[in-house]
Amino acid sequence: MADVFEEKLKGRLGEKFQGEVESKISEFGGLLTRGAAVRLLCRQHNIDVEQKVALKEAEGSHLPFSFEACVDRIFPVQTYQNKLGKSVRLHISDASSQATMVLWNEQAGIVEGGISVGDCIRCTGAYFRSGEIAVSKNGKIEKSRENPRVAVSKLTAGTCNVEGEVGEIEMAYHYLDKKTGEKKSLSSFQLCEEGVCRRVVVWSAPEGTPKIVPGDRLLLENVSFKNGELHFNSYSRMVKKTSASEKLGRLEKITVRGGEAVFSIGSSDFSLPITEALGLLGISAVPSGVSTDTLILIKSGELSGKKLKYRVEEGKLSWLSN
Repeated sequence: MADVFEEKLKGRLGEKFQGEVESKISEFGGLLTRGAAVRLLCRQHNIDVEQKVALKEAEGSHLPFSFEACVDRIFPVQTYQNKLGKSVRLHISDASSQATMVLWNEQAGIVEGGISVGDCIRCTGAYFRSGEIAVSKNGKIEKSRENPRVAVSKLTAGTCNVEGEVGEIEMAYHYLDKKTGEKKSLSSFQLCEEGVCRRVVVWSAPEGTPKIVPGDRLLLENVSFKNGELHFNSYSRMVKKTSASEKLGRLEKITVRGGEAVFSIGSSDFSLPITEALGLLGISAVPSGVSTDTLILIKSGELSGKKLKYRVEEGKLSWLSN
């Protein structure tokens, strides 16, 4: 791989190449290998030296690298410092090996709806530290392939990811584990979509599993479907997409008429005074020379066609988020 970098560096430095390499090795007292010297010079001259590696090669990489892998499991998000910091660990694998990846703070937020178990990801700016793969602040994580979510009405035997709305929540059932003699409990609820409901049996909810109420919209990952029921265990994960008080809808447009802003979401229209509409859209100040109507129409252009979370209280639009 060093030959590739040498060619790039030679193309940049020309006749100065050999002298620059020897000078860099000398600068480090002769302890630097030729390959390492070439990479340092590449970085010095803004030549990309990041190489794509298989997971089995990640531990031996001393410079940032990129990779592709699939997500096998997402562990509960950990919070620190009065919930100002957070981290999450993912178990990932490719054809060559498997590894643990840790994400911090803003990066950790990607597991809250951005990626799911079974998805494949592409990462840049990664590095190996203390037995785990981390991603630098300038690195990127993106989904390269999505694991399809099965419709509630089309479930077949096996492991799957499924999304739906919480229906009836049943009473917890207490029982005695025959193997350990330990007292345990299981809970269950109905997961519904388009008039079809399936019972979800929660055998052992991992730490961090959210509390639910009827009307919450959930994504269940790594659950098994058998005998007409979904089984949720310690290897499964539950993501609350929207709470019962929230709705998800496509914003068609925002229009201004008669001193009010009209939000058209799905088949419903919600009218708000201009000042309230500005607050809902996150506009705290109106620049000099720009009308409020113009600002709202600009926002309409940015948000129209997108699915947004929103909340309605007493028939009035009270909260909006993308």
